[in-house]
Amino acid sequence: MGVWWRDHADHSMSALSADGPFKGCSPDDGHRSKLVPLPYEEPPAGLF
Repeated sequence: MGVWWRDHADHSMSALSADGPFKGCSPDDGHRSKLVPLPYEEPPAGLF
């Protein structure tokens, strides 16, 4: 377990900071997206 904390978790903690990619999320409110969703178009029928 100590190796996992040292080699994996420790390097990821900075991404979980208040300035990281999850800054719009909280345990109380869940995820609040700050970005506009990418455009999406249905593929033509029979394509897949």
